[in-house]
Amino acid sequence: MEVRKELAKRMRAQKSDLLYRRGMRWTSQALLAASTKDDVLGSSAWTTLRIGDARIRKAFALWANSVFGFIVHWTRGQRTQKGRSRVQIGALRQIPAPNLARLPSANLETAADSLPKALFFGGWRLLAGLFYWRG
Repeated sequence: MEVRKELAKRMRAQKSDLLYRRGMRWTSQALLAASTKDDVLGSSAWTTLRIGDARIRKAFALWANSVFGFIVHWTRGQRTQKGRSRVQIGALRQIPAPNLARLPSANLETAADSLPKALFFGGWRLLAGLFYWRG
């Protein structure tokens, strides 16, 4: 019984409000990252990512769902069928991404406020403004 309680505790510790889709398909998947209102458990398709700052989590979701994020995922994943790519759990840490912690605070705030609109209406102009800065 103690082993089950410990396993349940470890599983609950993996909850997050940021999910990353391990598999993608160019013709049907529109999202690689999603942000939820509450912390949720991941699955074999959607892995939870734990990042301390909520603004960085939302900025990451914007970046991952951009063409840049899709291309990086595509190049790092295993391609067993045309138009599909799947990233293994261990390879997730090796996927290159911008160091969003270095973005100015104002840009992170804009990303956090704009995530819902960008995901539903496309965010090309927003992405260009958020991720291009000189520092």
